[in-house]
Amino acid sequence: MTLFYPPDEAFGRLRDRDQQAGWLLTAAPADLDRCESGIRRHLHLTGHHEALPCLDRMLRAFRSPRRADGGLADLVGYSIACGRLARVRDGLMPLGMGEWWP
Repeated sequence: MTLFYPPDEAFGRLRDRDQQAGWLLTAAPADLDRCESGIRRHLHLTGHHEALPCLDRMLRAFRSPRRADGGLADLVGYSIACGRLARVRDGLMPLGMGEWWP
């Protein structure tokens, strides 16, 4: 029997930064939006503070008005957030967290 956990509960079972970053990169935008408070709480509790600005930037990109062709208006900001999470997932430090972010 396969168990299904709500997205924030499934995220809450992850303890490593690399697993959390990988989950954030592969989660559906609707799951990030719906479970934002649970995800944010878990990131605070586990001390994964570098993922919070990335989560903010991703959600801001999803919630902002779209371009005429339906694409993300803030594609560059979204791509930077994903790139920083990918570095964390790969065991590296995210670059430039204090410069202009978010």
